[in-house]
Amino acid sequence: MRQERVVIVGAGPAGVSTAVSLRDRGVAAILVERADQVANSWRRRCETDRLNTPHRLSHMPGRPYPKRTPTFPTCGAVADYFDRHAHQDGITLRLGVTVERIDPQPGGWTVVTPLPIPDDGPFAACAARNDPPTVVDADVIGSIRNGAIEVVKTIDRFDRAAVSLVDGTRLEPDVVICATGFRSGLQAVVGHLGLLDDWAARCDWRPSRPRAGSGSSATSCDRR
Repeated sequence: MRQERVVIVGAGPAGVSTAVSLRDRGVAAILVERADQVANSWRRRCETDRLNTPHRLSHMPGRPYPKRTPTFPTCGAVADYFDRHAHQDGITLRLGVTVERIDPQPGGWTVVTPLPIPDDGPFAACAARNDPPTVVDADVIGSIRNGAIEVVKTIDRFDRAAVSLVDGTRLEPDVVICATGFRSGLQAVVGHLGLLDDWAARCDWRPSRPRAGSGSSATSCDRR
């Protein structure tokens, strides 16, 4: 199998047929489709719609439709046919991937796609690379188990004398360390104590509706 670095955009009948034809000739290709299934447009048609040519004239070379297929297959049967060969004929599929841009470069092309979200999540991806992330140190777990570290309920509020938890418990610690990250969310909890500097007090880190068409969250902060 020759590695020609061929990318086919679209996993409909034309894309699958091209990928299969190339593979039959010893050329491996990557088939990229923005939908999450092969021949997606055929699956969205009316159930009563049918192919307007007989299946014996409409199949890929050497790959006839299954026996008992109606002369004029339904759209679902057409989609199943191409899906089966896309998965069974050794085609490299990249479903759920949108091609955002194609640019020429010396000797070929650059195909730009967004980074996909792994099906198994980031932790499984790290394990597959034999690079497990350290989420909580083993000493911390041991300290929690032996009582050296006590885990309590969520903090409801601070006052000058104690920390109030959501279950009504009041704690009187000597030191409070707020390791709450960049978006600290401390204004509602300790803002009334005057402990935050002016800039932090003016920041609203709560997610808000983005003003443009991006999918990211927006935050508001007046740095004056």
